[in-house]
Order: sequence, then structure tokens, then C-alpha cells
Amino acid sequence: MDRWKSLIFIAMFACFLPLGSTVSANDLPPIFVEPLYPDNQNPEVKGYLDLDVQPGDTQTVNFRVTNNDEESLIVTIQSANAYTHPTGGIIYSDDLTGEESSIIDDRFKIADLIHTPSTITLDPDETGEVPVTLHIPDMDNGEVIGGVRFIVDGDTSEQNYAISENQDATFKIKTQIATNIGIRLAFPESAEPDFSFGEAGFSDEKNAAFIEMTNTGPTIQPDLHISYDVLTDTGESVFTGSIESLKMAPKTSIKFPIPWEADPIEDGTYTLQMTADHDGEKIAAERSIQIGQSSPPDNEEPNEPPKDPEQPDEEKDKFTQLQVTILIIGGILVAIAGIYFIVNLFRNRHDR
Repeated sequence: MDRWKSLIFIAMFACFLPLGSTVSANDLPPIFVEPLYPDNQNPEVKGYLDLDVQPGDTQTVNFRVTNNDEESLIVTIQSANAYTHPTGGIIYSDDLTGEESSIIDDRFKIADLIHTPSTITLDPDETGEVPVTLHIPDMDNGEVIGGVRFIVDGDTSEQNYAISENQDATFKIKTQIATNIGIRLAFPESAEPDFSFGEAGFSDEKNAAFIEMTNTGPTIQPDLHISYDVLTDTGESVFTGSIESLKMAPKTSIKFPIPWEADPIEDGTYTLQMTADHDGEKIAAERSIQIGQSSPPDNEEPNEPPKDPEQPDEEKDKFTQLQVTILIIGGILVAIAGIYFIVNLFRNRHDR
């Protein structure tokens, strides 16, 4: 294959996992990670750190990492914030960007408060311990959650595709395998989640509606069951759906996508009715969705109808009339000044 006619693309895939889980293409993951539970660990919780803490404290915790591979591995270690996945659930990232998921209170971005070594190198079948220092935020109630990510490079595979009769493209797919261990820091005073629906809209790029969901409480929002109904402007149901389980991290907001199941997608104004249910406690909302532009945006002025060229321009006429008036008044003043000058001239000659 002519190297000048080939395209090489490298795709990096990171696998995001729930609390204390691992992933691998094979049954046996390349590494196994487990937290070593300190005395302030919640005894009912296994698989991740659930710690009772005091505001402003510092604590060191340890993780045991085992290399299950037949070769030496370099394990990259990263601290992470806890975000809500756009479709629900908790994911870990040091800095997740985009409008689909965000942390609404910077105090809950605790990745910078979790100090880890950058890497650890393990021989085959070797087990090592990784110390991690936690700087507890100065908060009195609720909880903050974050995590530690243990990342190893996976296999690299190649796939060839014919993009024309004489050109091939070679895709190199390099995988990364991440094991995420969650860390929950529980403060002395408990708090309640505070779930709410926000604005709704429609994305032309995704052919889907969306609605903002926010947990403003300083604690995890437990599983919600959400049902929705999309209605036309005449009240007819277009389609219905449900979200069986949605969990949100503290102080986070998402734009939840709702696939538009009606085909074709017709312009118009629709009503989105939502109901969230947690243990019998219901939160209802109704939002308007506009597909297509029926009126100019708020920042644009409506188009003015073109003027008939034979119709008089009132503003221009007013300006012309003002010019004429000024010229007439000016002419009168000049005439008066001239008469006054001539009269004075004759008087002076007569006096002589």
C-alpha cells in the first residue's frame, strides 16, 4: 500500500466505570485495584471509599494494585471529579467539558484536593500500594464525591478500509482501560438532594429534544423514575417514554436527551410533560419546545417591508422642509442687516 495514499487515524478510547469496577476485553483485567479501608470507612460499603470526615482534615488512604498481565505495566493514576452522565449515573473525570454535564458549585470539584502519584510500574503478578492524600473541604453538611482512576494501555489493532479504487485508509485503534474507585466524603450533618427540571429545547444536530435536570443539593440524588409525554399544540400525544432509573451526583446539572420518535419531524410548538418519582414523592414539570423558527430571535429586529420607491419619504421631506425654512430665515436676516448698514451710511454722509 502506497504510504502517501494512506490515512492513519489513532483513536483513544477511555472506559468509564461505576464505583469500584473494572473492565477488560478479556475475562481477566490487566490490573486489579482494591481500596484498603481505614477506620472511618462505612462498614456497610465495599468496593469504594465511603468515609466519615471532619471539615478541613487531611487523610491518607491506600489502594492495592495487582498486575495480572504477563508483561510489566505502567499504571497512570489520576484524581477525578464526579459528574452526572447526561443520561444518568455517575462518571469520573478531572475536567469534563461541554454543556451536557457540569458541576454547578466549584467547591464540589475535588480533583485538586485528591493528591496521587502520577504512575506506578508493576512487574508481572506484582502487587503494589498507592498512597493517596485527601484534603477534606471545609464544609459542614452533605457529602462530596470524587474518585481515583487507574489507567493502563490496552491492545492496538489495525483496520483497513478502501476509500477509493486506489486509496486505502488504515485505522489504528489504541485502547485504554481504566479502573475507577469512587471516594465519598460524608460530613457530620446530613443534607437532602434538591432535584428540579430546567429549560427544554430541541437540537437539530441530534434530532432530539432535551431538558435540563439539576441536583442543587449537597448530596447524591437517589434513583428517580421519570416519565414524559410530548404533545402537539392541539393536545394530541406525539410519543411517550420513560427513564427507569436516574441518579445524580451532588451539585450537578445535565441536559438529558430525549430521542424524537415521531417521523417525520415537523416544525411547530410542542409541549413536554415530565414527572419524576422517588419513593412516591413526585415532581412534575411542563415545558414548551419549538421546532423550526416561527419568529425572529430576541436579538434580531423583524424585517421591515420594502418601501415603494414612488411613495414619499417622510423623513427626507421633513429634512428638506427644515433646510428651506432655515434658508428663508437666513435670507431675511441678511436683508435686514443690509438695510441697516445702508441707512447708517447715508446718515453719516448727511452729518458731514
